[in-house]
Amino acid sequence: MKDQTGHANPDANGISAIAPSDQNRDYTPTLKHRIRQTSIIQARAVEWLSTSAMPTGRFELVHMYDYDAVFFARNCLLASALGATACVPSLVLEGVSEERSNAPNSPFTLRASCADLGNEHAVFLRGNSAAEPQSVRGILLNTTVSSDGIAVPGLRPGQQTITVVAADARGNPIMQNFMLRFGSDRSARFEIFQAKSADPSPAACSCGSCQDCPGRPICEPNCQIPPQSCDFYTSCAEETLHCGSDGYPVRYGAKNCGRFVHNLGAFSPSGQAWVWRVMTCLQRALVEPVGRCGATCQVIEDAAFASHPVCYVDSGVCDLPLQDLVEIVVTVNTDLFAGPALEQVFKTAGGCAAHYDRELGARIAELEEEARDQPIRKPVIYAEIVLLRGVKRFIGNFAGP
Repeated sequence: MKDQTGHANPDANGISAIAPSDQNRDYTPTLKHRIRQTSIIQARAVEWLSTSAMPTGRFELVHMYDYDAVFFARNCLLASALGATACVPSLVLEGVSEERSNAPNSPFTLRASCADLGNEHAVFLRGNSAAEPQSVRGILLNTTVSSDGIAVPGLRPGQQTITVVAADARGNPIMQNFMLRFGSDRSARFEIFQAKSADPSPAACSCGSCQDCPGRPICEPNCQIPPQSCDFYTSCAEETLHCGSDGYPVRYGAKNCGRFVHNLGAFSPSGQAWVWRVMTCLQRALVEPVGRCGATCQVIEDAAFASHPVCYVDSGVCDLPLQDLVEIVVTVNTDLFAGPALEQVFKTAGGCAAHYDRELGARIAELEEEARDQPIRKPVIYAEIVLLRGVKRFIGNFAGP
């Protein structure tokens, strides 16, 4: 129901309808200025944390900018000041790794990085398998949770993606995707490029443009105008800068792109188009920085921080169906680069977050009713509710009162 102003009012069940003013609102102009304003301070905050070279006036620096807009830098600085007492909970693999082949059919554990886990959790094996119990997210795995981790049964040979949602004892959501390969490299070809040893020196360059010096990897046609693939990070950026397995091109760029592409089938047609728009935008934003004479690995990191929020907004993240928004949050919320970008979008555009927060509340209410009407499917439905509650908690932080 809507009042005369077009805003949403709760219906008889207490569920708010979505006002057309929220659905059609363009959040892009509001965000662009504040995103550009904060990108540099974000990069500097991470640089300070990684080098422990914190400036004396670190907290005064935050107040030079809009406090709300620089929440990422603020949190980084606060975490550094608090030291080991500050921790953002996440899950860490134990018994398997995303970086190598793993033994199939062998149980493994998802350990809590800090804090105790609560009982609410779900682990989905993604894909189009017809096995039961099946949900919109994939197969619900038979897992058990304790205060310090989630025990997962062994998985079959091949490339497997699992989506995990849990909460710590305080109710803070923990949502992560893991891409794992089981069996020999022949049976499970991993998609992420294994980098050469890092070369921290500036890229060798004796010319100022690709017209004068076309031999560098970044000067290849597919690098200058990246196609719809994740190859740019390995074949172009990494081959040019040699940042190594811990550098941005391999550890973050290629891996994050691979997560989206591997799970592309879970997105709607408009969501799939959004994924490719974002991936292309992020890659094109790095072409010029990587191609500079004297470019360093730090240069590409700084450029990546600056480009993520802008690419998300320009590609229309606030206009996507709820299904796609859920997939995006689960995929990137723990990523060092994409996670803060998504948070910044929601923090700056409160109406965008509020719109999805209402949709999530309505969908959770629908599923709760389905669980009452279909007791046989209750475990699968409840697992979906757990995931949506986690996403709602994440978005609710930015939805306003």
